[in-house]
Amino acid sequence: MAVDSDGNLYVADFRNNQIDRITPGGSTSVFADLTTAGFPAASPTGLVFLGSNLYVAGNGDNQLLKITPGGSVSSFATLPGSGPFSLAVDSTGNFYTADSTDNHITKISADGSTVSMFATVGGGVYGLALDGAGNVYAAADLGGAIDVFDPTGLSLGNFGSNYPHNFFPEGLTFDNTGNLDVADGGNGNLLQFNSTGTSQSVFAPTSGSFIGGVNFVAFSPTPEPGSAALMALGAAAVLGWRRRSFRA
Repeated sequence: MAVDSDGNLYVADFRNNQIDRITPGGSTSVFADLTTAGFPAASPTGLVFLGSNLYVAGNGDNQLLKITPGGSVSSFATLPGSGPFSLAVDSTGNFYTADSTDNHITKISADGSTVSMFATVGGGVYGLALDGAGNVYAAADLGGAIDVFDPTGLSLGNFGSNYPHNFFPEGLTFDNTGNLDVADGGNGNLLQFNSTGTSQSVFAPTSGSFIGGVNFVAFSPTPEPGSAALMALGAAAVLGWRRRSFRA
């Protein structure tokens, strides 16, 4: 998910190969039909704004797509591996994608001309987030931990592996106080870790259709460039990947 400067929420509709837009009032529309735009195998997953443009990780065709405010879609870069899942951007405009099958993070330069291996993650990497110092946090779903890398790709270790049974971290985001909020797909909870990962708490237990797994989280405001107000200060949206639903 991603949020624009007007507070509209954008959701990657993997099955229908489109990007949906949800207004703060709850109205839903199709922002971009990727099949019509010439990318029938995109199967979008990760989304991030940089400026007014929306960037999309195409899990099905290994493309990083760029969508203008008017809905024009183009290929920004071709990615290696078996398909990117999540997407993040740093303060200088470099993009990072997580490949959940090949367990690696790819870095794409700000102009899209250079694509390189950034780091290898210990098992089923899904979510990505960057802190204010440019460190990259990767949700190793199958490894049951959050792997941390400095801006050069050097491992800084991991945390979360001591969390109770069935911890499957998936979606990640930093809130406006520097805490890392994690969608725990194994226990159906939204967890909050401090910046060092030395403490955690159940920030928001999910309920109803969210039991059984949640996947992505988006907070307002966040340190990542391109993020903006969602609904109100500190508002959160949680997407239930397995049930194809979300709540805010």
